[in-house]
Amino acid sequence: MKGWRHVAKRVLLGLAATVALIVLVLGALVAYAARDRKDTFALADAEFADVGYLQRLASQDDALSGRDGNFSVYAHRLKSGTGTVFGFRAYSPGRLAAIDDETYRKITLWIAGAIPTTAIEVPFGDDSRARLVVSDGGSAWPRLGCSRVATAGIVRVQRTNGRFRITIRADTIAAGKITPVECDTEAVGLTFEAPEIVFDDLTPWLGLEGRHPYEETYMPIWPNHALRVTASRRTAQLSHD
Repeated sequence: MKGWRHVAKRVLLGLAATVALIVLVLGALVAYAARDRKDTFALADAEFADVGYLQRLASQDDALSGRDGNFSVYAHRLKSGTGTVFGFRAYSPGRLAAIDDETYRKITLWIAGAIPTTAIEVPFGDDSRARLVVSDGGSAWPRLGCSRVATAGIVRVQRTNGRFRITIRADTIAAGKITPVECDTEAVGLTFEAPEIVFDDLTPWLGLEGRHPYEETYMPIWPNHALRVTASRRTAQLSHD
């Protein structure tokens, strides 16, 4: 009888430990999903997929743009090409008790020429040299997103410890559809570091065309492992160049 009690006790202790582990893992996942997150990248031989997208979007009838699902966030789509692209992506999951209050912010910078090997400064105002697009809004409401483009300012890019340090100071104005929300002018001041990646590492969140708008306004819960591995390898390679 004592033997059975001993076995039952061990089984109950095992079950309790398993339940505690599951609760711990779920708690960690909830905590991870509830925090603000960011992605950054540097991409050589790339450019905006459609440079004139926001301009055409602004000229479209409101009903037509809504029916066709043309959203300003699509201005951050990329393609292989000439120049270098630096990307900054920020996502906030909002409050746990709320629904559909997640937000995104995307900043995409293109500069002409090969990826920098020394520190450079490029002024905004001439789109043939540098172009900056900034978009933000509610992730669940891509039609209400706001986009702006730089009209003046400067960007500085320097390579440090195998990564790129990008400092942006720019005046921006609204572009694309600016109704039904107001898209005021914004002075953008931002410094971030970015690892170099390759085009195959891009996702809809970073710059590919998604199957649904939400793929471009919601950051994936699970990190892009391939992106992290490639970036780490590329950083190690750059630091030895």
